[in-house]
Amino acid sequence: MTVVWTLSEASGHCHVSKRTLMRRIDQLTKHGAYRDDAGVWRVTPNALRAAGFTPGKPSAPDTPRDTASASADNAELSQLRAELEQWRRRAEIAEAIAAERERVIETQAASLRMLTASSTAEPARKWWNKLLPA
Repeated sequence: MTVVWTLSEASGHCHVSKRTLMRRIDQLTKHGAYRDDAGVWRVTPNALRAAGFTPGKPSAPDTPRDTASASADNAELSQLRAELEQWRRRAEIAEAIAAERERVIETQAASLRMLTASSTAEPARKWWNKLLPA
């Protein structure tokens, strides 16, 4: 009788997650994995071996990362961090300029209010007008 496992059982035997098995389900189906009438995946040990898994032992990682791509990623990350810091500084400077301009506008508005308030008042009478009745 052929041994057949569910994905959960197969993941336990291979010491990998069910998600790892699902990522290789195409390879597993080529070598004998199938869905039964209830929709449950059934996997044989031979299908697992053919897909690169080792039942009874931990399996190797899916794709080992090479150090060249990792160092390229780190270089790009460093560049992006430096660019982010530059944009933060620019934003701080822009906010400071905007705040200064807001203060200038408020000061000019206050000055304009004082000027318009004094021009609407009745003009002062000249001294000789004080001698004559109005």
